[in-house]
Amino acid sequence: MKISKTVLVVALLAIGVLAAIAFFHLRPSGESRSIKLGAPLSTAYLYGWDAERGIRLAVEEINAAGGVDVGGEVLPFEVEVIDTRDLEPGVPVDDAIKAVERLILQRRVDFLVGGPVRSEAALAVMDLLGRYKKGSSGCSSWFRTWPTPARQARSWRSS
Repeated sequence: MKISKTVLVVALLAIGVLAAIAFFHLRPSGESRSIKLGAPLSTAYLYGWDAERGIRLAVEEINAAGGVDVGGEVLPFEVEVIDTRDLEPGVPVDDAIKAVERLILQRRVDFLVGGPVRSEAALAVMDLLGRYKKGSSGCSSWFRTWPTPARQARSWRSS
């Protein structure tokens, strides 16, 4: 099980690097040059704790090795974690959506790793990502909630 978590974190960061490079040109030139990863996690539960520790560990190791080469410029990763609260009983889906939207609009992340775990929250966030043209590695439950490849493609084309 530990190997699969490690593989998942590495895969999420690899996807994050590729998407961040694609979306990096949206960052105003006056800001510090880094790739900002947003991690919307349910931090009150073990899933969120483990995911946050894994993401931060991978980012620390990548940054310690010098960062990521993007077109000849070496850039570090930054991580912004926000609590979606989507695993807490009685918390409305809207709270998870607002948390992801705060990552995108206020914390100005380039790419999202992880995401809401509850199916209805994950589906709602897919439309949000399409609206703001942000990439996400999602989480394992996202892949179970996408009924067809057409739904997945539609979430990326949304305006």
